[in-house]
Amino acid sequence: AFGITVSYLLTFLVLPLLIFMFDKDGVNQRLESRSLILVPNKQEEPKSFIDRSIRALVQGLLYLPLRRPFISSLLVATVLAVSLYGSRLVVANWVVEETIPRLSLPRVGYERIEQKFGKFRNVSVIVETKDKSGFLNPQNLTYLQKLRAHLSTIPEVKVMPSVADILAIIHETLKDVPEIPSTKNEIEQYFLLIGKKKVSRLLDSANSRALITVSIRTTDPVRTATIIKEIREELAKSPNNIRAAVGGPPIVVDAINKYMVINKIQSIILCLLIVFILCAVVNSSIRFGLIAVTPSAIAALMTFCSMGFAGIYLDIGTATITTIAIGVGVDFAIHFVLQFRSDLAAGFLDVKELHGINILEMYPRVIRFTAQRYGKTIVFDALSNIFGFGPLMLSGFPMLRVCGFLLALNQCFVIIVTFFVTPLLILLFKPDKPMRKMEDKALVYEPFTGA
Repeated sequence: AFGITVSYLLTFLVLPLLIFMFDKDGVNQRLESRSLILVPNKQEEPKSFIDRSIRALVQGLLYLPLRRPFISSLLVATVLAVSLYGSRLVVANWVVEETIPRLSLPRVGYERIEQKFGKFRNVSVIVETKDKSGFLNPQNLTYLQKLRAHLSTIPEVKVMPSVADILAIIHETLKDVPEIPSTKNEIEQYFLLIGKKKVSRLLDSANSRALITVSIRTTDPVRTATIIKEIREELAKSPNNIRAAVGGPPIVVDAINKYMVINKIQSIILCLLIVFILCAVVNSSIRFGLIAVTPSAIAALMTFCSMGFAGIYLDIGTATITTIAIGVGVDFAIHFVLQFRSDLAAGFLDVKELHGINILEMYPRVIRFTAQRYGKTIVFDALSNIFGFGPLMLSGFPMLRVCGFLLALNQCFVIIVTFFVTPLLILLFKPDKPMRKMEDKALVYEPFTGA
C-alpha cells in the first residue's frame, strides 16, 4: 500500500516533467493533428507488429460479446460453473518443509528420512487423571492401555507403547500373566525395578499425567484432518475422572489450514466489498461498482480453478494472491468503463452516422471504439504486471515460485475477462449518466477547438 501511494505521487510529480523535457515536440505535433470527431473506420491503422497483434487480440475478444451477447453470456456462465467446481478442489495444506529450497541441507536431510522411514507426523495424546493415586491405580492404567488399542485401529496410524504397555510386558515376563498388575503395590515395585527415570517421558513425577505418542503415517491434509477428528472423538469418550487432549505439529498445521480457508473467504468478500463501495460512491453509480468488481472477481475465481485442477495447495503464500490479484486487476475494468462513459458522453462518432440511430444502439460502436483506442494501454499494463511478477518464478523458494506463476496467470485471465466480460456487463447494465448527457446534447457535436 505504501509503495502504490508513493508511485501515485511520483506519477504526477515526475512524469509530467519527464514528458516536458524529452517529448515536448512530439506532444505538440500530436495535439495539433488531433481531432476529437473520430470515426472508428477512419482511425489510423497500427504500423508496428506489436500494435497489430494487440489490435487483433482486442478485436477477437470483442467479437462474441458484441455480435453474439447471448452465446457469450452462456459461455461466461459455463466458465463460472467450471471455475466454481475447480475452486472446490483447492486443498489448504501448509507444509513447512515445502517452503525450503529443494537443494538446501535441511530439505535434503528431511527427504532422505522420508525415503527411509516413510512420511509421518507425530502427535501427542496427554491423559490426565484426577485420582490421588494417579496412574498407580490399576483401573487408570487399564484405560490407558485400552485407549492405545483403540487408537491403533485407526488406519494409517501407528501408536507407540505407553507406560501401561510397559508394565503389562514386565508383569507378563515375571508372572506369565499378559495384563496390567492388579494392585498398587505391584505397580510401585515394577517402577522401582525398572527405574522411574526410564519412563519419565511417558509418565510425570506425580504419576498424574501420561503420554501416548501417535504417529500419523500420511501427510495428506484431508486425511490428517480426518485422523485428528477420529482421535478427538475417541478422547471424548474418556471416563469422568480422566481428561485427555491431543497436541503437536499436525494439530497446529490443521488449525492453520482451517484458518487460511476462513480468512481467504473473508478477505475476498471484504476486498470486493471495499472496491465496490469505493467505485459506486466515487462515480455515484451502483452499476459502475458492479461492472468494476465483476471482471477481477471472475479472474480470481479462474485462478483458484487453475490451482484446483493443477493440485496446487492453498498455503501461506498462495493465500495472499487473491487480494493482490483483485487490487491489481480491478484497474483495467475501471479504466475501460470510465473511458467508455467519456467516449459515449463526448460522442466520438461521425455526426452523419448519428442521425436516426437510437442511443442504445451506439453502445456496441462506442465499446469497440474504446477498446481499439485504449486496448494497447490495458494490455501493456497487464504485461508489465506479468513481467513484474514473473521473476518470482526464478526464486529458490517453492512458495514464491508458485505465487509468481499464479499472479502472472491471473493477469492473463484479467486481459481476457476485461475485453470479454466488461462489454457484456456494459450492454447489460448500460451506465445511465452518459446517456443523460447525450440526451441533453441532442446528438449535436462540434470539433474540439479549445482547452
